[in-house]
Amino acid sequence: MIELHAALDYNSASALLLPEIIVNTPRILLVEDDENVAFVTRETLAGNGAYLVERAASLAAARQLLRTQRFDLILMDYNLPDGTGLQLVQELGADVPVVMVTGRGDERVATETLMAGAVDYVVKAGDYLARELPEKIDRALQQWQLKRAVARAESRYRSIFDEASDGILVCDTNGVVLEANQHACRWLQLERPALVGRRMQDLEQPGNPLLRTEVAGRLERTGEAVYEAVFTRADGTCFPVEVSVQRVVHPEQSLLQYFVRDTTQRKQAEEQQLARQREVSALSQLTAAINRSLELPEVLEAALDELLGALQVDCGAIYIEADQALHLSAAHGFSAEFRGSAARYPQAAGAVTTAEALPPQLREWLAAEHVQAALAAPLAAPSGLVGVLLLGDRRRKTFSADESNFVRVTSDRIAGAIENARLLQRLQASVEATRTAQAQLMQAARLSAIGQMAAGVAHQISNPLTTVIADSQLLLRAVDPDHPAHASALAIQHAGWRAQRVVQRLLNYSRPGEEVMRPTRVAGTVGDALDLVRSYLQRSGVQLDLQLDAELTPVMAIESQLEEIWINLLMNARDALVDTQAPRVTVAARGTPDGRAVEVEISDNGPGISIADQAAIFEPFYTTKADRGGTGLGLSVCQTIAQRHGGYITVQSTEGAGAVFITHLPFAPA
Repeated sequence: MIELHAALDYNSASALLLPEIIVNTPRILLVEDDENVAFVTRETLAGNGAYLVERAASLAAARQLLRTQRFDLILMDYNLPDGTGLQLVQELGADVPVVMVTGRGDERVATETLMAGAVDYVVKAGDYLARELPEKIDRALQQWQLKRAVARAESRYRSIFDEASDGILVCDTNGVVLEANQHACRWLQLERPALVGRRMQDLEQPGNPLLRTEVAGRLERTGEAVYEAVFTRADGTCFPVEVSVQRVVHPEQSLLQYFVRDTTQRKQAEEQQLARQREVSALSQLTAAINRSLELPEVLEAALDELLGALQVDCGAIYIEADQALHLSAAHGFSAEFRGSAARYPQAAGAVTTAEALPPQLREWLAAEHVQAALAAPLAAPSGLVGVLLLGDRRRKTFSADESNFVRVTSDRIAGAIENARLLQRLQASVEATRTAQAQLMQAARLSAIGQMAAGVAHQISNPLTTVIADSQLLLRAVDPDHPAHASALAIQHAGWRAQRVVQRLLNYSRPGEEVMRPTRVAGTVGDALDLVRSYLQRSGVQLDLQLDAELTPVMAIESQLEEIWINLLMNARDALVDTQAPRVTVAARGTPDGRAVEVEISDNGPGISIADQAAIFEPFYTTKADRGGTGLGLSVCQTIAQRHGGYITVQSTEGAGAVFITHLPFAPA
């Protein structure tokens, strides 16, 4: 191909942008080796000033001129000294219009030249210079200008077509792609040849068949339709689009022109707007939900419900801090296995500072739940960390920055609600403690009144008992030991002394004593308590088994208070044995294996205590004997007394196999 002068490159970008190339006098390159023919031709064409003619006598000369000058047309002889005009036509291609001049009888050669790219030919015959040649030159120039105009129009159309911001697909009426612009190819990740021939419905994800039918109906009625779809790229990823399709009626073929707009950013903006609206609504509803109640379980459930709905995630949990540990208190969307394994957060409360670093153990538990995205946010109140909020989702990969910020905001609200609920719990506990204290005071007052009456009764009994004992002693002196009355008098004396001891124990128990702890032998306090309740046990048919070590190291205690523990436990054992065959109570006192304390074990073979009752049995006002006048204060008072003495009481029981109450009291210091 000859490298033409730049001004001749009519298909260059600069030339195609011009609306028209205006040439005042067309310049013609005459390639003719015959001097005479060349002279006559130049004179004829240039004679009236219509053309500027430059001559080249050979192909080489023509090539040199074409490299340095611009010509609007080439008038070429076929036979030249260094070749044929056909060679130059083939070298020029379609860059410059060529009119071939041949000798008579060379029509065949001229036809070959036309097929090679020449625009026309003239046979050297007759008066061709005066009439035929100028006409053909004018027609060739006009056709060439028209061709350039069409090329410019096509180029402008292609430029507009390719540079359009929308993707454009031209299809036949069956939806088969015939042409596509660059945006469509880039969006779909396909080259134009690979895209041409595909069907539109293959590019779109399967959607609502009713929508496809509706679009086809609108096209049929109005010739255009607009709808939304999802296109699939070559790599399998998808993106949302808005499609505007028009029917283009063409004389040869009706076409469908699709204008496709990528709506990813718009959809993302809409989704973000919807997310903000959901978050604002969720924040409002969350605030209302957690303010509806100050009960901690209700607050946690409401908070999780609102959060999972707002963020559209499928699982979440809230851990609450207690004793420097975090315990699972509410969970939605997790399996029973997770609730069991993750019942305690695998990180100390003091170590939870940010939402980014999940403990490895927690990651393993979440992976077992097929959770792909997880977020843990500290629940921090003014008083410190109160818990951890855990959110997870099995569909997405991550939480966005906006979602993380929303969780942080809501975490503050939840932490405040938890703190308020805890304050309420402490207030309720304080009120309950006050109520318990008041009830205990009332009970103490009643017991004090009963004690005073018992003391009065004991005093009234004590005087006659003194007479009975004195008279029995006189009878023993007056009656001969061998006389039958002597044995009766001795029995009266023993019974009187026994009654006297019971009366004295009753007086001692009911009389306010000094609240001073002193070294006390536990076996002695157990014996004193038995003096008061033994008759009750015997009347109920209870067999009493004593295993008391009298040599045990003393404990620091108030004797009357220890007696109160043993009396309460023994009377409870008797009540538990009402419907038991061969009822039996065992009282044992022994040292602990470490030699630091004494354990007093009071057991029975009654029906036992359920697990639920064992968990609450030492709470004030909790009773299983409400139908028999139980107040629910006995065991609570016993536990309080034991704790005041530095000890505690535990219960061991299996339903149907009796109960064992063990009082643990530390030995007095040496």
